[in-house]
Amino acid sequence: MTRADIEGIAVTIEGSADLSPETATAVLGLIRPLVPLKDRWPADRMPVIQSSDEAIHLVDLALPDWSISLKGRTNDADGHWTCTLRRSDTLDDDFMIGIGRGPVLSHAILAAMVRVAALRSPATGAN
Repeated sequence: MTRADIEGIAVTIEGSADLSPETATAVLGLIRPLVPLKDRWPADRMPVIQSSDEAIHLVDLALPDWSISLKGRTNDADGHWTCTLRRSDTLDDDFMIGIGRGPVLSHAILAAMVRVAALRSPATGAN
């Protein structure tokens, strides 16, 4: 999968109120390599990744010790959430930063994770 394909998945997540089963499967396919084998997300838990708690739990498994920054506006339609994932919240020179936006908090988190997965994937040319 190319970086453009992965970015297309992130954009789809950001623009939807609900994840289709196909998009959820693609998201987990991208994130699964980041999660240690002992903590792999079972296929029967795919529907729950639309929960913010489950999305944050995935970040915890896939990116331990990373910083999660969540921002949103309640007066905008559907909240307009932004999630930023970084290795450190004290340094400005992180190479890998995942940023996701969306009307649903869990989607912003998942889009940010997909972008980190793209940066870490050997198939897209980055580690």
